[in-house]
Amino acid sequence: MRLSAFSPQHVEPQLLIDLKKIYQPVWPATALSEEALTRLVQQANPQLYVAMFNQRHIAAAQITLAEQVASVSQLVVRDITRGRGVGKYLLTEIEKAVKEQGAKAIDCVNPTGNADYAAFLQAMGYQLNDQHWSKTL
Repeated sequence: MRLSAFSPQHVEPQLLIDLKKIYQPVWPATALSEEALTRLVQQANPQLYVAMFNQRHIAAAQITLAEQVASVSQLVVRDITRGRGVGKYLLTEIEKAVKEQGAKAIDCVNPTGNADYAAFLQAMGYQLNDQHWSKTL
């Protein structure tokens, strides 16, 4: 099966199970409840994007679109899937989607200063401006 990236339109049991696995290493337990994850899927802003492979969601990110700038936060690839291009694919698909929605630039937040994430963003063509990584679309 092919890797795909999209914004889920419906809350499904497998999506909630997979989101819990994706975000468990970085979010507190209270943010991983079924109710909290359901709200995450249903909210319009920020909008959830996921990457899926073999009927499983393996990465997720939240996108906020304000005027002509999109902001990506909470970009996480499941630990067992890292190093296979999933993050690159998801971010590339997000860039295409927000550009179609009128965004002229995209920012990615790295609040913990994670060196691996910073290297990933730099390899994806982002430049560090203050505390945000930015790219013109």
